[in-house]
Amino acid sequence: MGTIFVDNLEPQSGTSLTLGASGDAINLATGATAGFGKIGQVLSTTKTDSFNTTSTSYVDLTGITLNITPSATTSKILISLSLSCQLSQANNQVYYLKLVRGSTAIGGSSSDDAFRMSYSASIYVPQQVDFQFLDTPSLISQQTYKVQIKTSGDTFYLNRNASGTTSCSSFTVMEVLA
Repeated sequence: MGTIFVDNLEPQSGTSLTLGASGDAINLATGATAGFGKIGQVLSTTKTDSFNTTSTSYVDLTGITLNITPSATTSKILISLSLSCQLSQANNQVYYLKLVRGSTAIGGSSSDDAFRMSYSASIYVPQQVDFQFLDTPSLISQQTYKVQIKTSGDTFYLNRNASGTTSCSSFTVMEVLA
């Protein structure tokens, strides 16, 4: 088998370049890097028990915490969250979710780095909250990701609505290698 040395490959026509044939594996030599992202590790947790609070200050959502240690300072962490949320009042109520790395709020859109969620659904209908965020910690030490909540004074329920029906929530973090 021969070796071809090139600095650049471009398709002869169009914008697609094919390497190998269907079913072939494209391998990189040990220590080689590719210019595209790949997943280095995936950690996930599913919370099936319920949680509730009436706190108007941020508190941790228990069971929605994950620790991950990036393998390189260039790695990014893709965070995916799916929560089943409910408030005990149906109209004009608000709760705030905050994504936190260590003690630093990340991924928010307001002055306190929180996602403001208005609630106006039926009192017994959970609200599914799904979001993703790509974080760049630029560290190779363990990073702790968690979610915090505060309410406008009403009772917030996770995985349980006011009538007692239960559900589940999930939290996943993935290391995206550069």
